[in-house]
Amino acid sequence: MRSPDGTPCAGWEPACEVRTRETACRWWTYGLPLIETRQVTEANEAATAAHDIGRPVALKAVAPGLVHKTDHGAVRLGLVGGESVAAAAHEMQSRLAAHGHDIEGFLVQPMAPTLSRSPEVEAVEVHDLVPRGHEVVH
Repeated sequence: MRSPDGTPCAGWEPACEVRTRETACRWWTYGLPLIETRQVTEANEAATAAHDIGRPVALKAVAPGLVHKTDHGAVRLGLVGGESVAAAAHEMQSRLAAHGHDIEGFLVQPMAPTLSRSPEVEAVEVHDLVPRGHEVVH
């Protein structure tokens, strides 16, 4: 099985990539539409990814134990251009490091179009309440 970006669904390291890939693969299998996501390890790579996407992006930090990203300032929306993405990534790294989070990388995604009739949906996978391989999407 392959994820939406064409990469294999299993065997990715480090652990943060495995969880991201596994989640994307599972949701893709269920037919849930997913936005393009590029996972990078450094600020300059995030800048390049944003440049390649060619439109405003969302930048999200990836760190072990960082669950509610917006509560920790680990999400920036509507960034335009590589310089603003790199600056936001460096700022996130500094702020999160000061609070004990070791950033493993960043997710770069194009901003999703907003439609006035489009419902906002939050999907959650529960990983620690069920045996591995039997995750629940609700």
